[in-house]
Amino acid sequence: QQRIRREAVGGRQGLVTPPTNGREASSAGLLPHSPRGLEGNLSVTEALGRMSLRAKVAQLVFPPVYGDGRNRDEALDLARAGVGGFVFYEGVSPADTAKLVAALREASEPTGLPLVIAADQENGAGQVVQGATELPPQMAFAAAGSAQLMYEAARNAGREGRAMGFDLNCGPVADFTCPEVGPVEGGRSFGGDLRLMGAMLEATVRG
Repeated sequence: QQRIRREAVGGRQGLVTPPTNGREASSAGLLPHSPRGLEGNLSVTEALGRMSLRAKVAQLVFPPVYGDGRNRDEALDLARAGVGGFVFYEGVSPADTAKLVAALREASEPTGLPLVIAADQENGAGQVVQGATELPPQMAFAAAGSAQLMYEAARNAGREGRAMGFDLNCGPVADFTCPEVGPVEGGRSFGGDLRLMGAMLEATVRG
C-alpha cells in the first residue's frame, strides 16, 4: 500500500513529469512488463494485471490534439508516454488528419497499448475537419422525420471518420428539449418528442 501511495503522488517521477520517449517510459514503470505485453488474447483483467499503476493512470488521460499542427510535438510526446488517446480538433484536410493520426499511433507503438482517437462528429466529420462532409444539425433530421435518412447520414459520417483514423464519435447529443425549460441545446437536440428522439438516436448509433 505504501508503494502504491508513493506512485500515486508521483514518488517515482511518474505523474509529475511524463517521459518523452519509450525507453524513459519503460524505466519509469509506465509500460507493461513486455513492450508488446498487452497484445494477444488477454482478458481485460489479465491486461490490467500487467500494467503499472502509472500506466493505468495514463490511460485515463485524453488531451486535445489540433489538426493545424499547433501542438503536434507535444502530442507525439504524450503518445509515447502512454496516454489513453486524444480528442481531435480543427483538422485542415482529411489527408493531413490521417497523416497526423498515423503519426500518433506510430509514436504510441512502443507502449503496446491501443491509442483511441475521439472527435466530436455530431454534425458529421466536417465539424472537425475541413473538406469532410458537414451534416445539418440534429433538429433538422428530426424535422425531416426519417430515421432511415439519419442512419445513412450517420453511416457516412462514421466511414469518413474511420478513413481518417477516428475511433470514437462524441455524439449524438441525447438531450431532451423540455417545453418548461426551453431549447437548452438548440438545434443540437432532436427535440421534445421522446418517441421520435429515441428512433433518431437509435438510427444514429446504428449508423
